[in-house]
Amino acid sequence: MRWGYREATDIPPNETIVGFPIEFLLAIIEHLEYLDRTAIPRSREKRALAALKKQGAKAHSGCTTV
Repeated sequence: MRWGYREATDIPPNETIVGFPIEFLLAIIEHLEYLDRTAIPRSREKRALAALKKQGAKAHSGCTTV
């Protein structure tokens, strides 16, 4: 999908441009800093993936190959 700004800039496909009213800037920064301290590090730990892998290993531990 092409949007107007992509045709007018050299922005790569894996990036985007976001516009917002300047009065929201401080709140956006505060929320990004909060996410940087909380959700982002937890996401990078990939605990959900580790739990799924552990669960999958337990489920297959009793299986034998034929």
